[in-house]
Order: sequence, then structure tokens, then C-alpha cells
Amino acid sequence: MLNVNLNFDDAYVKDEYLYFSASDFNGLFRLKKGESHAEWLGWFQKEPLWQKRIHYKIVEQDGRLFFSPFFGHGIHTYDLKKQDLKFYPLDDTKPVSFSNAIKSEGKIYLIPLNPQTPFTIYDMSKERVRIDEHFWEHVRGSFALDEGQFIGGFGAVLAHGAIYMTIVNTNVLLCYDVDSHKIRSKKLPYYPESIYHFNGCLYFTTLDSARIMKYDIKKEQSEELVSASCLEEEGPIKSLFIYQGKLFLLPKGRCENVLEVSFDRDRTKMRKIPLTGSAGISQEPDLYKNYLRQGARVLFLPKFGKEITAFNVREKNLETYEVKCDPAHAELYSLLQKYNGMEQGNDDLEAYVKLILRDVHSADAIEKSGNENIGRKIWDIIRG
Repeated sequence: MLNVNLNFDDAYVKDEYLYFSASDFNGLFRLKKGESHAEWLGWFQKEPLWQKRIHYKIVEQDGRLFFSPFFGHGIHTYDLKKQDLKFYPLDDTKPVSFSNAIKSEGKIYLIPLNPQTPFTIYDMSKERVRIDEHFWEHVRGSFALDEGQFIGGFGAVLAHGAIYMTIVNTNVLLCYDVDSHKIRSKKLPYYPESIYHFNGCLYFTTLDSARIMKYDIKKEQSEELVSASCLEEEGPIKSLFIYQGKLFLLPKGRCENVLEVSFDRDRTKMRKIPLTGSAGISQEPDLYKNYLRQGARVLFLPKFGKEITAFNVREKNLETYEVKCDPAHAELYSLLQKYNGMEQGNDDLEAYVKLILRDVHSADAIEKSGNENIGRKIWDIIRG
């Protein structure tokens, strides 16, 4: 039986299930708490079956999950109660890429990854889209661009009725008012990367060095919270969060340690909390792509690692468990294997689907190809 490990960029937890869009191919899955085999729920319509990283962020509203596209053509929604997948197109001609999705008052604000993608506002109840045509115009006017310089949305948080955004490779902090749709920008004395909001302040990791900055929104003032010298051994920090007055830092790359930072007068105290699991067996440079907060628990989501690592901040304990395709789909893999004459043990699902479907390019096309023997066999197996 083939064991295919699943990687994903974001997830949403509801009751005892974790829902996610697979990053290595087209597929919606859910994983029951305490189990390692994820249940396949369906294909995302209008997208190629072998497309990687269709989505990047997940937002929930009134029992529906909204999947923001990263290399996709629109927004997919999944009704948790009805178990129904739907699609809202954003661009029929090419994929659109958003680096973040912020929910506010029934709307999703989609932060574009690059200037080719517009700043988009999606009304969840009306299922309508509004494009802010002035967003990139304002961004370009906020600083001088070098020839060939890449710019794009990076971090984003909602605070005090506004979305604060960092822009890749710049020292600009954008403030987008969700009521007036007005944009303000401020140049900072450092290059902010990821962003976190807590108690009226913004906290940044930085692109230019491994330090942590704090920005008071009301006073519009910055201060260095953790110096580069304190983090010299750990290298650049990917992201951070605050829990019960303590700052927790998540390093880039393999992320083999979580750093717990506390402040005693003028002294900065740092404690390393080692992460176990894939770090001990995988040689990949990046084990985790993202993390998901659940109160005192932090779930590290696998990028090249084989498992989720759950870290309890309060109890300081760790749990790890692999995430695999439901073994019920082994029959599908075997059929694809046999049809293409592949060697036993090859578990590249992307290669399987590409070869078996040949000229069939989307999930919808599988059902339409029902009169063809292969298309019908695949569809029958998938639907059980």
C-alpha cells in the first residue's frame, strides 16, 4: 500500500477535524484529531488536478470555509454542514496570487502577492467582488523603485478598523481603512517582514537582520525589542506571537527550536524549546511552512516535513503525527500505476494524474469524460 504524505500552507480547525487544501496537487482533505490518515473530500473545481499550491489562506464565516488562491483562478468555498464545494471565478485567463486574506465585517480582503494581481475585496454573503484600482498606484508612489525590483504583499493584520500590511523588499508600512478605503503609508527605519498585532502594538520580524521590532500604532513610534546579537546563533526569524506576556519566536528554515523570550528590566532572557519529529529524520531545509494558533497550542504545518508538530505553550509539551492520504485511495494509485507501467513504490501523485488523464485538464473534466473507460474508472474509484 502506498503512503503519500500531505503538505499544506494553511488549515482550519472545526470541532475534531482539521481542514486543508493539499499543496502538492488539487485536493480538499480533513484530518480527524488523533489520526494520521486524512479523508479526501473532493477536487477544487476549475483547477488542474496536478496544480500545486492552489490556495494559501483559509477564512471561515458562518460555517463556510473560503480558500484564497495562490496559484488558482478564484475563490473556493466549502460548506462544513452541507459538505458542498463551490467556486467563484476571479480570473479565467491566468492564476491570481494573494499572500494573505483578512476577514472583516462579512468581507475578505485579499492581499496581492505581486503587482499583476489586484487588491480584491470579496463580499461573502453577496458573493460579489470589488477591485481597488488605486492600491498599487499608492504603493508605487510610496517609494522609489529600482529597475527590476520585486514588490508584493507580505504580512497583514487587522487592527483598530484598519489592515496593516508590509511590502516585500521595502521599509513601507501600509494602513488600509476598511470603512473609507483610504490608504496611508509610513516609512520605517527597518525592513519589516511578518507582522503580529497585540494590545495596540505591531510586532515585526525584519528582512535586513535577525531582530524583532515593536511599533506603537497610536504613537507611531518604533523600538527594538530583541537585538540581532541576541538572535545571532538562531539566524533570521520567520514569525512570532505573544502568549501570557511572553514572546515566542519561530525561526526560518528547519525551525528545530521555538524561542521563548522574556524581559526582566533591561535584560532579555531567551530559552530554546526543541522541536522533535521530522527534524530528527528529514534532510530537507524547510520542515514547516506555516503555523496555526489554537489558544495555547501551536500547530506547525508541514512543508517538506512529514508531520504536524503540535506545541503546547502553556504545558511546554510536544506532539507529532504524520499526515497521509486515506489508504482507501491506494486502489486509485494502483490503477494509475498499472496503466502507466510505473514501478511499484512510486508515490508521485502528480505524475500519476498527469499521465493517466493526458488531455483531461481539470477536475470538472473527469466527470465529463465518463463515457471514456479510464475517466469512468477513476471517477468511480474516487466517488467510492
